Amino acid sequence: MSIDKSILYMPIVKDATASHIGTFPERQPVAYEVVFNSLQDPQVQPAVLEAIRASIRIWINSMWGSLAAGHTEEGSLRGANANWDALGKLGATVLQTDNVEAIDFWRDGGVLERWNHHPGDESIRVQAGDPVPGGQGVGYLDSDRNKCNLRPEEPMLDVCDIRGRIRPR
Repeated sequence: MSIDKSILYMPIVKDATASHIGTFPERQPVAYEVVFNSLQDPQVQPAVLEAIRASIRIWINSMWGSLAAGHTEEGSLRGANANWDALGKLGATVLQTDNVEAIDFWRDGGVLERWNHHPGDESIRVQAGDPVPGGQGVGYLDSDRNKCNLRPEEPMLDVCDIRGRIRPR
């Protein structure tokens, strides 16, 4: 950053580098990419995030659960609590995602459970997970990993739409 003034520098801040925030000698970066695997990590404490946001952007990557304590784009599309709303409440001003159309819809105030919904597009997958006595080839046997989030009250049944989201009751 000190060699070329045209470089837009955005350091990654993790547990080990949380103390580096605000310590650049000549100029501050344009953003910090804050990576955390727990909301107890030092770099996501309210005072630290407020200090960052007071002068520059907070970038959080929502593409993988390991980058933001499970707050993922998939969680956003399912309506889970670990979603873009939660990252915004942390102070994120930049969110990285592969779901550009969905985040644009959400940013404009759309309810993500209704994103990309078209009348008549009500395909639902129901996956039973209770092996029938007799085993494979004799009765139904579920041997693959669950493809949907499980309902706690129905542990052997996956119910979701074709995008992997559980339908509200």
